Amino acid sequence: MYNLSSASLCTQLAQEAGIKTTSCNIDYGLRFGRSFRGGWAPSHKLLYTGSTPKVISKSPDYGNSSFLSLLNIHMKHSIKSSIDTDANIPLFSLPEGLDAKGGTKESMQLLCAAMDDYTTTSARVVMVHNDPELSLLTHRACQLLNILYGQNNSDTTSSLLHLDDPRRKEALLQFLRESSAHDTENQIAFALESNDAVSAIFYALAGDNISRATNIAVENGYFRLATLIASNNPAHGRRELLQYQRDLWNETRFDVKISPSLKRVYAFLSGDLGCEEMLYKERPDITGLDWRRRLLMKARAFPKKSITDLVLDYEEDVFNEVAPPPHPRYASSSSTSTCLLFRILKLRATSGGRSEGECGSLIEVVSPDGYGQNNFDLGLAFHLAAIIQGLGCAPAMSAEEEDRLIDGFVTQLIDANLWEWAVYITLTVSGTSAKRAESAFSKAKSLINRYLVSATDPSFSFLINKVGLPGCWCDDALALRRASEGKSRECIDHFISGGDSAAAASAIERLVLYPGVVQGGGGQLREFLARLEDDGFDEAPQWHRVNGCAAMLSLLTLIRDVNNFQRMTLIEQDDESQKIEEYLEQVDQLKSRITIPFANQAMCSQELGYMGYQPFPENNEPLIKKVCFQEAVESLTKLKMNLLALKNEVNDGHGADAPLSQLGFVLAGCEKSNLELDDVCDGELHSVLGGATDNYFEA
Repeated sequence: MYNLSSASLCTQLAQEAGIKTTSCNIDYGLRFGRSFRGGWAPSHKLLYTGSTPKVISKSPDYGNSSFLSLLNIHMKHSIKSSIDTDANIPLFSLPEGLDAKGGTKESMQLLCAAMDDYTTTSARVVMVHNDPELSLLTHRACQLLNILYGQNNSDTTSSLLHLDDPRRKEALLQFLRESSAHDTENQIAFALESNDAVSAIFYALAGDNISRATNIAVENGYFRLATLIASNNPAHGRRELLQYQRDLWNETRFDVKISPSLKRVYAFLSGDLGCEEMLYKERPDITGLDWRRRLLMKARAFPKKSITDLVLDYEEDVFNEVAPPPHPRYASSSSTSTCLLFRILKLRATSGGRSEGECGSLIEVVSPDGYGQNNFDLGLAFHLAAIIQGLGCAPAMSAEEEDRLIDGFVTQLIDANLWEWAVYITLTVSGTSAKRAESAFSKAKSLINRYLVSATDPSFSFLINKVGLPGCWCDDALALRRASEGKSRECIDHFISGGDSAAAASAIERLVLYPGVVQGGGGQLREFLARLEDDGFDEAPQWHRVNGCAAMLSLLTLIRDVNNFQRMTLIEQDDESQKIEEYLEQVDQLKSRITIPFANQAMCSQELGYMGYQPFPENNEPLIKKVCFQEAVESLTKLKMNLLALKNEVNDGHGADAPLSQLGFVLAGCEKSNLELDDVCDGELHSVLGGATDNYFEA
């Protein structure tokens, strides 16, 4: 599916750059190893590091890919399912047909409605090619699937049992007639301009346009031939009479007086394709017929043959080199690829590869080389695979094949600036494996983290309201982006909005706690942490870990309480002397909860939560963290010393003359004993928090 051919993108770039051979003398990438080679940039630029370095730019051409119209149809008809997870994240797939595992009559009706919608919508395309059939290829593929597998609402049996229905076969012949009409009219017009009316009649017959052939014959004076054409019904036995006449001509050597074009007309009217087979074998370049019209002629020559027999017999004719190979329309005669439409026909003829003449895997059926020059254009391949997999008419793709298809289409959508749809496509994995689902969730979340910019972006509403993703995914992505921009307040607010208390706690530590302690502002920091605790953030495991928010809140609260105790009168202190023991006990408990991190502990936490997403870590964060808890440990030591001194003074009956020197102001960034702790460095801490505390300090 991804094999590089002689016309691959890399080969084209090498030819444009004038690269003929490489050696270590001029190719430094070859000399130094693969890691030193130039590579693709996001803007489709490639650095060539040869003897004359140059930048080559080539944007992939995906042709007339109607991304949005087909994607909207897929979403409109998709059935939501979910793996049993806490987040209840949806997975999407088309309804299942009767041949799929778990398919019902109702789900088959829904799938047929989706196929009808695909067929109708894909017909409304803008013609961007001189050949309209290239623009209509998506429509033709969906139309063919509908013809071969579609069912009436009253059908309750497998669609594989209805292949020989005369109506289905007639619909197939009509399909071949319509898809070859453009070529038929072009050849008729060319023949008439060349005054070759007989060739024009033949091309009209080959395109199964009986009325056109009859009119041309009448207009050019071939009245008896017009009568033969108009009355050429196999049921009336006239083909046998015409064949008998041709045999007489051969015996009497009269056939040498008949023009080759007229011989082709009489041979086809008699139901004999031997003339066409011989002509193709001798001069394949002059027959002027592609595989669709030859298959159509075969169906008219052998009206009793089933679709299965027609397709498999035609494949045998190709093998015997008496019929044109079913090459894709875009390809040359030397191509080795098979047309997508013929692959679908063969898939149906072999009952999805389960009978003689196995068709191969589903990924081979929908491979891009069957419908376009770009082997990386997976838009149509994705939708066809979704329909066929829903029908259950082919062996399911392996997990590896499905991942290659989805990941390739996701890359294509991102390149088309439709990343939000790429998120949706990652959630279309099949099966009920929890491991597969978790992998899809991880990819989807990675795309959101990378590309979501703002909550006002239309993609935000699309992901929440249409795709049905949990809002916390988008809030987490926006929080990471705001963290990388240095907007602490918005980062924490998004984590809080998303209900991710663990991530919020980790973000508060990194963006607020460490800088707040080092740069000052203990009063505001204490109030900020206290309000977060009241809001339920203390339920997060990160809140209570060593050197966590809970420990720092306890320290700041203890400093405030001791400082208030210090301001009491001697009588009040004597009445509340038992509090000193309580304070000392709290200090001892905090010693195990606040420690100076060692070198390996000072690095950013890799636990689940904020730092688990690997946003842009600051190089100086280990130092800030270490300084923060160095200050905290020193404060604990000084606090205990002052408490012991205060205890002796109270026991001896001597009150302190002033509030504790330095105590409680180490974290506040101030050593003035005559200031209130809550009034210290308000503006300084506000600049550190980036406004993150505004929501917690409203009156």
